Amino acid sequence: SSGINAEYGLAKKSDMYSGFQQQDAQEFLSVLLDTLHEDLNQGDIKRTFTMPDGDGKCDREVAAESWNFHKQRNSSYFVDNFMGQYKSKVTCLECSKVSITFDPYM
Repeated sequence: SSGINAEYGLAKKSDMYSGFQQQDAQEFLSVLLDTLHEDLNQGDIKRTFTMPDGDGKCDREVAAESWNFHKQRNSSYFVDNFMGQYKSKVTCLECSKVSITFDPYM
């Protein structure tokens, strides 16, 4: 059946699906979407870039720059429809420098 073929295909990508243990549905969906994205990715995966620095820029601008860099390497239906960004803000306890990043998640 196609369900068995799908499970076998995922087992080749992730060891956690090779046995008979029960798996979390969210984790299964995450591995499935990531696997499909990898197979259909039209982005330039060899391209490297430095994440933009948020010093003095508004969050919207930094988020847009981060997303544009991500899209240059990751371009697929799954990125367009199932990915987003989360904001991370870290403040150094010694010098009080604030670092704000926007990271992709699926």
